[in-house]
Amino acid sequence: MATALNRILERSVAFMDRVAILEQAKLAALSGVMDEALKLVGILLANDPKDIEALCFKGNTLELAYFSDPTTNTDSDEAQHDNRVLCAKDCYEEALSLDSFNIKALRDSADNLKLIGNIVGARAFYQKLAIILKDQTPSGISGIAIKEELEEVLQELNELGSP
Repeated sequence: MATALNRILERSVAFMDRVAILEQAKLAALSGVMDEALKLVGILLANDPKDIEALCFKGNTLELAYFSDPTTNTDSDEAQHDNRVLCAKDCYEEALSLDSFNIKALRDSADNLKLIGNIVGARAFYQKLAIILKDQTPSGISGIAIKEELEEVLQELNELGSP
């Protein structure tokens, strides 16, 4: 009984450490200290390479570093050759390989593909995301968030135009 309780406690501590590290990484990214944010999320991914939230956060941080760089020209021609943007794409692809219906990973991947000028790929992800969101049963605050996300996705699809 004691060993089972110890294992539960160890997992709880590990989870709390994970949350604390992720929060520190978010704070670093929001403060513009991208290297620190990436180092912290790297610790999480070293411990659990299948952590979808950490994979998406790493991709987001890489894209934020790209957009925060004063030497960056944010047109799609440059973006499709920028290592940070391409590494972000890899993060989202890895997250989707683990859960192909993860809403955050789908949205991040669609936005990334749009950024690099892959309109066909972006449209496909936005369409899949719209289908998933339409199938959600909205209620309460989560229902409002789903509805808002769906509206944003439909707006992106509208901006991309029809194939």
